[in-house]
Amino acid sequence: MKIKSLYTADRHEEGSELTIKDELGKETPLVLVVKGLDSPTYRAAFKKNRQRFYEDTQAHPDKDIDSEDYALDTLCEVVCDWKGTDEPFDPELLRELLIKAPYVKNQIDAHVSNRKAFTKGKSTK
Repeated sequence: MKIKSLYTADRHEEGSELTIKDELGKETPLVLVVKGLDSPTYRAAFKKNRQRFYEDTQAHPDKDIDSEDYALDTLCEVVCDWKGTDEPFDPELLRELLIKAPYVKNQIDAHVSNRKAFTKGKSTK
């Protein structure tokens, strides 16, 4: 066995496709390209947003700061493209989608951490 065969960061950085289901669980034409948990992009976004959350809570100790906002920022940074819509990929439109259709955000969150989604046919033997 080669140690290199255990590496996952590059595959996660390439991203994988996620077909979005509607609120009833039916597949839609919308397909998002999402980078995975092991990708440098995800790790950097998570670290940055975790630090922002910490700094904001320290700067405003009396304010109730919702960590979900920072998690949303991280997810927005790992979606890098979409297809199945006439609208060109736009990070602001993506953010609006995740806010107004939270079930889509949940699907992305689950996909990001599903390492099997980033194997691209790699043998599991």
